[in-house]
Amino acid sequence: MAQPPPLAEVAMYSECASLTESLQERSPPRIVLSSYPPAVGREVVRSVLPPLKGSSRLSPAGRETGSGEGEEQSPLQTREEVEWTMEVLGHGLQLPLSDHDLVSSCIAVYEDWLSAFSPSPSSTVPAPVVTDPNRYCLVILTHLYQLFTPREADSGSQLELHLQLCQKVLTLTKSLVMTSGEKLSEPTCEAVCRHLLSVADLLLSPPLDPFSLPARLSGQLTHVLFAAWLRACTAFFPEPHMWKSLRELCLRWRHHLCLATEWSSLMYSLTLRVVSLLYSPSYLAHLQDNLHEDSEFSEILRSIPPDSLVQAWFRLLHTLGNPVDLSSLSSLPLFQKVAGDHLSVPPAPDLPHIFYEALQGVARLVYLFLGLEPRQEVPRPPSEGSASFPPLSARPSPQGLRRKGSKEFRDKSSVSGSIGGGGGTKKSTIWYDVTSPRLPIVPQLTPLTSPLSSDVKRPRGNTILHLFGSWLFEAVTRPVLHAAGGERGRQTDSARPAVFRSLVDLNGSTDSTLTLTTPPEDHAQFEAGRAEAIGALCAIFSSQPCGEPFLPVYLARFYRCLHLGLKHDEASQGLVMTRILLNSPSLFRKGLPGLNLVLPSFLTALELVLPHPAPLVRCSVGTQELRHASIQILLSVFSLPLHFLQQPLPAMSVEDEEEEEERDSVTFYSLREWTLWLLFSAIEHERDGSNLQLLLHGVLVCLQDTVLYENVTTRLAEEGVGEGESGSARTEFFSSVVKDYGSASLFRRASKAAHWCLLQWQNKIHISLSALELLQGLAQLQFEYIDHEDLNMAVMWVCEYIHRRAEKDKILHSKDLHTSIVAAFSCLLSWVTLHPYLLGDKTILEAVMQVVELGISGTFSQVF
Repeated sequence: MAQPPPLAEVAMYSECASLTESLQERSPPRIVLSSYPPAVGREVVRSVLPPLKGSSRLSPAGRETGSGEGEEQSPLQTREEVEWTMEVLGHGLQLPLSDHDLVSSCIAVYEDWLSAFSPSPSSTVPAPVVTDPNRYCLVILTHLYQLFTPREADSGSQLELHLQLCQKVLTLTKSLVMTSGEKLSEPTCEAVCRHLLSVADLLLSPPLDPFSLPARLSGQLTHVLFAAWLRACTAFFPEPHMWKSLRELCLRWRHHLCLATEWSSLMYSLTLRVVSLLYSPSYLAHLQDNLHEDSEFSEILRSIPPDSLVQAWFRLLHTLGNPVDLSSLSSLPLFQKVAGDHLSVPPAPDLPHIFYEALQGVARLVYLFLGLEPRQEVPRPPSEGSASFPPLSARPSPQGLRRKGSKEFRDKSSVSGSIGGGGGTKKSTIWYDVTSPRLPIVPQLTPLTSPLSSDVKRPRGNTILHLFGSWLFEAVTRPVLHAAGGERGRQTDSARPAVFRSLVDLNGSTDSTLTLTTPPEDHAQFEAGRAEAIGALCAIFSSQPCGEPFLPVYLARFYRCLHLGLKHDEASQGLVMTRILLNSPSLFRKGLPGLNLVLPSFLTALELVLPHPAPLVRCSVGTQELRHASIQILLSVFSLPLHFLQQPLPAMSVEDEEEEEERDSVTFYSLREWTLWLLFSAIEHERDGSNLQLLLHGVLVCLQDTVLYENVTTRLAEEGVGEGESGSARTEFFSSVVKDYGSASLFRRASKAAHWCLLQWQNKIHISLSALELLQGLAQLQFEYIDHEDLNMAVMWVCEYIHRRAEKDKILHSKDLHTSIVAAFSCLLSWVTLHPYLLGDKTILEAVMQVVELGISGTFSQVF
C-alpha cells in the first residue's frame, strides 16, 4: 500500500489572492467634521443626536427608557439626509472616551437602523435604510470599525468604558448575522466577515499585553468571527480568497488562548455533524447524552447544506495551521520580529496552555471519529476491598523473589497483626505541579474499546491518521528535550538484572539528548499537550478491530512516540507516560506488527508503578486507576516470553558494531524474570480489591501456560523430535527454564501469594474467593516438577483457613462467611481427589480429617 501524500496546507490556496494586506492597511473614512476643531465636531454630534435619540428611545445618558405608544417616524426621509447624518454619526464614533455618552448614543442609533434586516423593522428606521439595508450596512461597518482603534492615554476607568462599547458593537454584529435572514446579501455577508477580520487583526496581532483591551476582548471577538463565518457558509459559501485570508490572519493570532479554545469548540460541533453525515446518524447515538457542543454553533450548523458542511469542516480544520507550531511559537519569524521590537512584552506568555488547548481540540475530534467519549480524569475511589500496607524500606530484587519469595508471603507473623485492617481505605496519592497551577487536568477515555458493534460502518485507522496523524506524531516528538538518566531512573536500574539495563539502553537511549529544532524553552510545560496527542494515538491503534492493517510508516512513528513517551525522569511531570499506560490496556492484544519493539519501554514504565505503594511518577489520576491499566498491560504480555523464547528482541535504533554481541544476548525469554517480578511485586503492594483479583487470575494463567509448555516440551523430547546439535541446545535451554522459572518455582510463589491474601484480606469475600480459586486452579494442573512439600503446604493453608473461619463467634457468622467456607471445602476436595497421594502424609491426613469433622459436626473430637 502506497504512503499517502502529505497534506498541502499551504498549497491549499496557493493560486488564490489574499486580502491580508488590504485588511491591514485599512484607512479610516474621510469625514468632513474631522477637518474642524474637535469642539465643533462634538457640538454638531451633540446637536444631531437628540431627535435620533428620541426615535431610538434613549435617555441623555445613553440608556434605553422603554418604548411608548405612538412612536414618531424617523425625521430622515431622503437618501441625502441619511448620508449626511451618517457622516455625523461616523465622526461621533471617533470621539474620545471622555464623550462616552455621545459615542454610546451613536452606536444605539446604528443598532436601531440595522433592525432593517429583521422581518419587522423598527418604525424609527429611515425609509431609505429600510428600502436598501445592505447599502447602508457597508457604511455602518466602516464607521463601527473606528471604535476599535486604540485611544490615547486609556486610564483604568476609560479602559472599562472602551471595553463596554466594543462589546456592545460585537453583540450588535453577532445579532446582525444571526437574525438577518434572506435580506443579508452575499456582498454584505462577505463585508461583515471582512470587517470582523480587520477588527480581529487590529486587536489580536502580536504583541500581547495581558492587561490591554485586546486581551479582554479576544474571547468574544473570536467567537463572533467564527459565528459569522459559519453564517456565511449557510447561504453564500465564502470565496477561496476569503478562506486564505482567514487562515493567514489566524496564524498571526495563535498566541491568544481564546483562539485555540473557540477553534476547538467550533471544530467539535462541526465534526459531530460531519461524522454523522459520513457514517450514519446512529454512529454517535450512544454519546448523545454526553456531547457538549456550543449551542450557537450548533444552531447555525443545522442550516448548512451537507456539501458545504464538509468543505467548511476541512478548511476550518486547517485554519490554525499545524498546532504543533504552538510549542515553539516564539521561533517563528513574525514573533521573533515582534519580540525584538517589544522586548518588554513576551510574544506568548501562555504558550503551554495554548498548546494544550489546541492538541486537546484535535484529540476530541479523533475521539468523535472513533466513537469514544473523553472525560475528565477523576481519581477512582478504592473498591470495597481495599487494604493499607506499611511502606517498605527497600524493594526486593527479582533474584530474591525467585529464591525465597517475598517476606510478606512467607512470614505469617508479618501480617497477622494487620488482618483486621484489611477493610480500611487509603486515599489515592495524586501529584500536582505547583509550578504550573494553570495546567489543566488531562482527560482520558471511557471506554477505550468502542461500544459500537462490528457491523457498524466506521472510519479506518489509516483514514483518521491521514487527517490528524502528522500533527499527533509531531506533537509527541517535537517538544521533547529528553536527558537520559535521572535519579529515579538510576535507582530503578540498580535493582534490575544487568541484561534488563542493557536492553533498555540498546533501545535508543544511548545518546544523552535528542537533537531538536525547537528553542530551549521549558519543554516540561508542554507535557499536557503531548499527553493529549499520545492519548489520541493510543486510542486510534487500540480501538481498531484486530487484524486491521496500518501503514508501516504510521506504525513506525507510533512506536517511536511510545518509546519517547515512556521515558521518565525528574524533570518531566509524568503526564505523557501515565497517559500511555491509561490508554493502552488492550494495545498488545491487537496484534500490531512490530509492537514488541517497545515492550522493554513498557516494562520500564510499569516498574515505576506496580512494585511500589505509590507510583514513582507524578500524575493527575488516581493511583488505583493507573495501577489497573498497568496490570492490564502486564497481563497481556505474559505469553510473549514463552511464545518467542530465544528469539532476539530487535532494538529501536541501529547500534554500533561493538554492541552486536550484547544485543544478541537479549531475547524475549530474558524478559520472563522481569515480568514475573513485576507480577508478584504488584500483588505485594496492591491496595485495591478489584486490581488484586486481576493479579491473582494472572498468576494462575501464567502458571497454566508454564505447565503446558513444560509438558509439551517433555513429550517432544521423549518422542525424539529435534535430535542433533539443535535438539541438544533446546534440551539444555529447557532444563534451565525448569530450574529457574519453571512450574516448581512459580507454584511456590503462587501458593504463598494466595495464602498471603487469605490472611490479609480474609474479611473481604471477593478476595478470599479469588485466592481460593487460585489454589483450586493449582490443584487442577498436571505438573511433574513440583516438590511434594510445596503441595502439602498448599493443602495445610486451606485447612488452616477453614479452621480460622469456622472458629469465628456465632454472632459474626454471615452468608459471606459461610460462602467462603464452602469455597474452601470445594478447593480442599479438588486437592484430595486429584492428588490422593498427599493423604499418605500423616500430618496432611490429620489436618484434612479435622476440618471435615469440623464441617460435619461443628466441633473437634479428641481422636487426633
